Amino acid sequence: LITSLSIEGEIFGAFTLSSHSKSIYLEDYDIEAIKRFANHIATVLRNSKLYQKIKRKNEEIESLSEISRQISMSLDFDTVFEKIVEYLGNMYGFEGCWLFLMSDDKKSYTVAKHYVPDQLKELVTSFDNVNFPLDSKLGWAPECMVNNKTIYIPDVELFKIEGELNRLAIETQKIKTILI
Repeated sequence: LITSLSIEGEIFGAFTLSSHSKSIYLEDYDIEAIKRFANHIATVLRNSKLYQKIKRKNEEIESLSEISRQISMSLDFDTVFEKIVEYLGNMYGFEGCWLFLMSDDKKSYTVAKHYVPDQLKELVTSFDNVNFPLDSKLGWAPECMVNNKTIYIPDVELFKIEGELNRLAIETQKIKTILI
């Protein structure tokens, strides 16, 4: 017996019962009773999912509140950056973070802050205090700044990456996911 799981007409799954040792013959009222049970399961599942979403959002709000409290206690940029990076790492699993800032004339940008795994620290410190041209053809960071956009690649595959600088960044840093 297979019946859909739905709430208010929106189907989101199926409930299946099977017999492996004998044939089972059900009356219509038995099937209707099982369908009502499946509808009850659907309601419980929906409520459970909603509860989990609310719980995650509450945890996120609590974390953000704590970060805001800590940040408001310190106007030190390094501390603020560290708290934000720590939050994003704990919440989403990111292991690296770069903060790029445009120059006042909007013609170049620099690496203002970075947080990367230990094996990359020596490499990335070579970018400190370097002015890079703000040209959207020269990588994702300037592309995002120039075009006011977000780039998200959850499963980076080097051969699919366009642009020599982007491929070099992915290859040298061994990036698996990137959000800019």
